[in-house]
Amino acid sequence: MLKNYVIIAFRNLSSHRLFSFINILGLAIGIACVMLITLFVVSESGYDSQWINADRTYRVMRNFNPPNGGTPLFLATNAPPVGPLLQRDYPQFEHVVRIMDNTPIVSLPNSPDSYYEPGFYFVDSDIFSIFNVRLIEGDPQALFDGPLQIVVTESFARKYFGNSSALGQT
Repeated sequence: MLKNYVIIAFRNLSSHRLFSFINILGLAIGIACVMLITLFVVSESGYDSQWINADRTYRVMRNFNPPNGGTPLFLATNAPPVGPLLQRDYPQFEHVVRIMDNTPIVSLPNSPDSYYEPGFYFVDSDIFSIFNVRLIEGDPQALFDGPLQIVVTESFARKYFGNSSALGQT
């Protein structure tokens, strides 16, 4: 019975080739569009969802329009005073954190070797109020008690300090 249905379907498709081609092409384009839209929605709704307050976390960006009429730029960086000004002018902001990347030269005391280490960030002390990062060692509340405090990844600690604890090291 199923064999007869398949034979009849192929006969109809081959007898009306142009009509069949248009229908199959439209169906394929429709399915492709639904798949792309679904992938886009899933990607956008899952962006930064690993953070506890992801639905209340925002990134402030700026638009720069060159005075000479050049191509406008959409930048993810702002001047450092923007953070405190936003918190002062908009009291509904619970926490404001400024994040600025850097590539410092890193070396151990009494070591002639030094390395450029990409992926360093200067941050405000409220960073752990917004992002739920788990620390292996140390207290997130006491982390920013003094100047020049640093949080390192486990791989960075192994690279520079071996298997010994990196806590309190210089």
